[in-house]
Amino acid sequence: LATLLHRNGWHVLALDYRGHGDSRARSGAPITFGWKEADDVLAAARLLREESKAASVAVLGFSLGGRVAVKAMVKDGGALLQAGMAFGAPIGEPAPLAPPEPNAPLSPIDRVFLGYLGAGSFYEYYGRAAAHYGVTREFLRGETRADTTIAAVRAPLLMVYALDDVLWRAQLRRGHHEGGTFSLRFRDAVRDHPHVATLLVDRGEHAGALYLSDPHWFGSLVLAWLGAWQ
Repeated sequence: LATLLHRNGWHVLALDYRGHGDSRARSGAPITFGWKEADDVLAAARLLREESKAASVAVLGFSLGGRVAVKAMVKDGGALLQAGMAFGAPIGEPAPLAPPEPNAPLSPIDRVFLGYLGAGSFYEYYGRAAAHYGVTREFLRGETRADTTIAAVRAPLLMVYALDDVLWRAQLRRGHHEGGTFSLRFRDAVRDHPHVATLLVDRGEHAGALYLSDPHWFGSLVLAWLGAWQ
């Protein structure tokens, strides 16, 4: 996707959030699931403005990156970011955070996530990360949602979801109302919003898989949105 954008005239910065990629080896700052990562995006936008003299900056995010894009655009208020796109972004209400039941089995997805975080449970990880930043576990958990603030976005934002998203369906199987963090209830808050639009597609799976499912369609969508609004 970076190559496609570059070939079509955009400069591209691929950002490793705190706790991800090369950033993980350079800093002990833990992942916050969107709270501090939004600051990382805005710092990158300021860097582009100051060093490359970019006329405008857009942000694209997949999955957690989509949540970060929304939170960054809310915090920015249209000052640094001129457009945004979020793909498969879990911005809805998270499940309650509680100590795990003894010997409770982990789902394959949770096992992957917790392995990356180096924690035995999400409750343990949130406690550790919250202590690092001097906040409560509950505060940090609350910052994993953006549906309550998305109406504050002040630049064009396109939210894209595939109805066969495996993580969305996993939330529903767990009994989380309307898909838990993947709920589309945020659309009620932006129904008449001048900047926020939502696109639902039948197939494409989660986040980056949506790109892989049809790169030509996906590339055309991205170029059309950014070309129109940036």
